[in-house]
Amino acid sequence: MPSKEPQNHDPVIASEAKQSMSAQELAGIGSPRRHAPIALLAQARDDADAPHVLALHHVSILVADAERARSFYENVLALQPLERPDLGFPGAWLALGDAQQLHLMQLPNPDSRDGRPEHGGRDYHFALRVADLAPFIERLERAGVAYTRSRSGRASIFFRDPDGNAVELMGG
Repeated sequence: MPSKEPQNHDPVIASEAKQSMSAQELAGIGSPRRHAPIALLAQARDDADAPHVLALHHVSILVADAERARSFYENVLALQPLERPDLGFPGAWLALGDAQQLHLMQLPNPDSRDGRPEHGGRDYHFALRVADLAPFIERLERAGVAYTRSRSGRASIFFRDPDGNAVELMGG
């Protein structure tokens, strides 16, 4: 079996290569495993020199009409608007719980809506955890928005916003 040790004899380059390989192994690159083993994840969290991702801050999606999209997310999902600086193009920022945000950007969309799967779980999507799915299902039905249930068996539904962006709601 070939050695994973770097072949370069310069200690700085060898050390960087080792760290890079560890990061690749941690990410599961070149491995048949889809997720890093728990022991490696715990080791990475305990490494004081490792960078730490604190949380997901926001998700940005492209929309054709920022006001229509803002109205949809405020009225159907009950998201609250946030202050947004002038970025030179229309858009809106909405609160997702206490710390995350949804950014709506009215910009040309390079992705075609044609050929997208009907079920949003098989397409680009973002997922929101909700306390209870029932009130959201009622709002979607009142708004005439079609949805599908998760095919994984989880308590989740998928739907598309007016611009075709897929959204998943996961029951708490």
